[in-house]
Amino acid sequence: MASNPFGSITLPTQLFLSFALGHAAAPAIEPFAQSLTNEAWSKHAVVPPPAVLLAQGVAQGQVAKQDAYTWAAHSGFDTPQMDAMVSIANVGPGSAYAFELWRRGLIDQAGFERALKRLGLEDQWMAGMEGLHDVLLSSAELGMLQQQGFIDAARANSEGALQGVTNERQQLRFEASGLPPGVETALSMLRRNIIDTTVFAQIVREGHTKTKYTDDLLALQNQVLSAATYVRAYLKGHISQTQMHTGGALTGYQPADLDLWYQTEGRPATAHQIHIGYMRGATLPGATDEQDAIDTAVRQSDIRPEYAGLIYASRDTYPSLFQLNRLVTAGAISPATAHEWSLKSGLNKDAADTLLTYWQGLGGGTTTGGDVAKAQTHLWTTTHTAYKNGEVDQAEVNKNLGLLGVSTADQNSIINLWNAERDTYRKQLTPTQIKKAWKGAVVNPATGVAWTKDDALAALIGRGYSPNDANTFLEL
Repeated sequence: MASNPFGSITLPTQLFLSFALGHAAAPAIEPFAQSLTNEAWSKHAVVPPPAVLLAQGVAQGQVAKQDAYTWAAHSGFDTPQMDAMVSIANVGPGSAYAFELWRRGLIDQAGFERALKRLGLEDQWMAGMEGLHDVLLSSAELGMLQQQGFIDAARANSEGALQGVTNERQQLRFEASGLPPGVETALSMLRRNIIDTTVFAQIVREGHTKTKYTDDLLALQNQVLSAATYVRAYLKGHISQTQMHTGGALTGYQPADLDLWYQTEGRPATAHQIHIGYMRGATLPGATDEQDAIDTAVRQSDIRPEYAGLIYASRDTYPSLFQLNRLVTAGAISPATAHEWSLKSGLNKDAADTLLTYWQGLGGGTTTGGDVAKAQTHLWTTTHTAYKNGEVDQAEVNKNLGLLGVSTADQNSIINLWNAERDTYRKQLTPTQIKKAWKGAVVNPATGVAWTKDDALAALIGRGYSPNDANTFLEL
């Protein structure tokens, strides 16, 4: 038996001293031991990954199932154990996506429940979570829907309460929903006494306008006239230029702009009016002569200035056709002069040429005694008027024209002209003249017989009368 190196020290004491000596020396020899361990493991890398990580790798598709199950077996985990851990490692889409999938019909209720179970949710919460399937209208939406009359206060309060909004707060949101009429509409309502100033102030407040401007807005209650009205009022002499400037400024117009506007308002005198004025001794301030005055009027009108010469040439008038007839008959002017003047008066050239032939048939403009000339004029005028009114026939006209010395050829020309004039005259009859012609049984030029009631009705209807109104007018 070997001798005891510790002498008389007991065995327990010896064991303790050996442990203490080894523990004290361990830090000094650990690096050397670790080096030996590392070298051994590097030559024999056989430690498998933890089975839990392997199960997660299979669930996430990062590790092949066969490799994972083989390595897990090295740690003592068989297939049923690994299947269980893989199932535990499988996760769902999360509650938010699960709700969205369910609402869109991509999964059913059972699928939704599986997704929640993947989150570790206990069964006792399942029914409550499923009750959140329907999305609620927001409190603001409920307030607006109540304001627009789609729902009542009871429903708004009930659904608001589901979101933690008290009835009092929900109704405050209802009061704040929507907008009142605009300020301009409110001013119109105020002007018509539909609302008073208190309601107007409430409209301003509810329209999100700062209430400190309410009195300023209220000052807009009274309308102002347009700048155009002030310009025309000054033009017509109702107000002064200063008043025009003051009134126009209310709508933002500067005095210079109003003065320019004034210059463009109104219309100038016509060329004929200017001519008459100059003939009577008047002048246009600033114009050098009559033509300059007419040129100024053209510039101030809507007529282009290149037409000023034409307008100046048409400033005066010529005798009427009736006056020309009398002048030629009296021998005061020649038929050629009468023809020229009729053309300058705007008479159709064919008609003027026919009249020239007629005037030449009167004797070429020779002078007749004054009394005879008067008698001839009276007979001509009476015959012309009577024929135009349908009071004499063509035979009577031919007889009277013969007494006046008119040739047969000229008589036919005159009759044709008078027929055209008579037809035109008939179209120009006033309603009163039509009524008088019917009641007086005057010959209707269109039919050659006396006016009938049907003729009169047709004429009145042609002038815009309704059949009932035309009949009433004739019977009055």
